[in-house]
Amino acid sequence: EELRAEVTRLAEGRKSDAAAIQAHRTKIDELNAQIADLVTENRRYRSIMAGIVDRLRADPPATPAELLDYLDPHVPKEDQ
Repeated sequence: EELRAEVTRLAEGRKSDAAAIQAHRTKIDELNAQIADLVTENRRYRSIMAGIVDRLRADPPATPAELLDYLDPHVPKEDQ
């Protein structure tokens, strides 16, 4: 009887372990998606910064108005 109870307890533990593992995998997938979004945002930011630096190093350097014109299509617009 004790052996049967122990087997039942271990079987229930395995089920809860499997559920916990699945929950962790789901969380890992969510975090990986967030990381991918941040990588994309970082690449866009670095590209924009490189464009600004190139325009400032040009001869003659870009004016503030030209820099703003360059930035306008690259910067996401917020909903009003």
